[in-house]
Amino acid sequence: MSDIWKRTLASVPSTNKTDVHGTMLQNEWNFSSWSPDVVVINLGTNDELNNRNANIPKFNETYMALIQDASAMYGEDTHFFLACGPMSTAYCGNVQWIIQTLTTTTTIKTHFLDQRGFLNGTYGKACCGHPSATVDIAMANAGVAVIAKEMGMCVVLLRIVCLLVVFERRDIDGVPRFLFSNF
Repeated sequence: MSDIWKRTLASVPSTNKTDVHGTMLQNEWNFSSWSPDVVVINLGTNDELNNRNANIPKFNETYMALIQDASAMYGEDTHFFLACGPMSTAYCGNVQWIIQTLTTTTTIKTHFLDQRGFLNGTYGKACCGHPSATVDIAMANAGVAVIAKEMGMCVVLLRIVCLLVVFERRDIDGVPRFLFSNF
């Protein structure tokens, strides 16, 4: 993730054979075009940190660098909500450590977004161990409530804003790609 987050479209790969994770100049995001109020990140699900303890220092270092880089690009007013769950909770302690470390050593606004417990059947059925559409909706609603409370916004207003937000991104070929936020 730390290699591709600066791309306008993450799915457009590098054409540089010596830097397969690099970003082509024409696909670099223009960070001066706007700054988000909130960035939500959920990394760690597939890292199996509970079975690969040797990876923990590199995971923590890379994750922290990603937040610091993103904060430098977006500015000090952006809040970062670092999520954990629902498919694994093995990395929650690491996410909380990163939040604690950044909170005590920087001015970056980081918050924990708890997505654990959504696959217990209460919110709908899982789909092959992943959240189903019904569970996704429950997670989105819970996330909106947490973000709205932390940001001092009305949940209804935040949902309306999220529903109305349309991101237009132009692919390298100039064709517009639209991503709709749908809560």
